[in-house]
Amino acid sequence: MAQQERDKHPCEHCRNSDMEIKNYIFQIFRIFFHASAMQGLCLARACLYLLLMMLNPSSLSASIDEQMTATGWKEITFDGHVANHFTLVEGADELSGQEIRLHSRNSVSVAYFPFELREIDLGATPILRFQWRRFGDAVSTDLSKKGGDDRILSLYFAFAYDPKRASLKEKLSRPFLEAKQGKDAPARLLTYLWGGKPATDDWFENPYTGSAGYMKILSRPHEAEGEWLSHEVNLLADFRQLFGYSPSPLLYLAISADTDDTKSSLTSHLRAIRFSAE
Repeated sequence: MAQQERDKHPCEHCRNSDMEIKNYIFQIFRIFFHASAMQGLCLARACLYLLLMMLNPSSLSASIDEQMTATGWKEITFDGHVANHFTLVEGADELSGQEIRLHSRNSVSVAYFPFELREIDLGATPILRFQWRRFGDAVSTDLSKKGGDDRILSLYFAFAYDPKRASLKEKLSRPFLEAKQGKDAPARLLTYLWGGKPATDDWFENPYTGSAGYMKILSRPHEAEGEWLSHEVNLLADFRQLFGYSPSPLLYLAISADTDDTKSSLTSHLRAIRFSAE
């Protein structure tokens, strides 16, 4: 995911000194080669990709409006990339009363909403409902591959690290991940997408995380422009189906559009994000 996002973003830490950055790069490569030798390349490559991204902090200015910030939203931008612009069209303290407009023009960035003060109990409220719509380019790329993976809209759900469920590779890389992201860095990720390929309606692995994250396309580029599309998913059931066990606490949700590879321009809206029992 493009797409690594936290309150304790590594930017503030990795500006300290070149020596610190060089040391982390050395440690990352040490973990990568050790993990590769022991249990294969897939997740090791994902760890390498994610951690190297963290050493590439953004210097771009804020792209979330003050109203969003006031209600708890935060942002992540990426060095060398133009940021999306997020605006709270309809404001409320609760997510269910908010409508967010996301403008993406040859750009990519993420807005995320941490659940630190608004804990979501998926056992009691597993059903997620939301609506989204699009104006502008109907971006269509293959989201199962790294590079060129632009999309109209992504809705991410990040789950806490559970050492009892972690693989050996995850345990090896965890200290360095926490050093850059903080102890609340997530370990599992589910993503609902508005995008092009693959053609399957089933889940597929996130190409950047391997088996630590999965993605599913809910809307396709051919959907009518400007029309609200309603979706309902069972987040708890989806997690259990994909990982084989119940989720650890939900840390945050995040939204993003990505148009920098296709040089596209679009505006997406997301509203009425609700968790409920049924």
